[in-house]
Amino acid sequence: MDQIRKDVEDIYLKAMEKESYSIALKAKELLGREHGLFKARVTQKEAVIEGLSDQVLSRVIRMLEKQLTEKLGTPS
Repeated sequence: MDQIRKDVEDIYLKAMEKESYSIALKAKELLGREHGLFKARVTQKEAVIEGLSDQVLSRVIRMLEKQLTEKLGTPS
């Protein structure tokens, strides 16, 4: 991990020397992400569940559980 960080820092410095600001900015963004400075945007959507049948709600719950398991792995 340290070598990757050093490589990105080197890319930043070389890009600044060559006035390749878009590349330099991307390198800084990557370094910032590593340090948790940038968070992914989260959008909230309001779900309307009133009036849905129990069967439909059960399917939605199973689908959400599957998506969470795929993203986070199985609970220990």
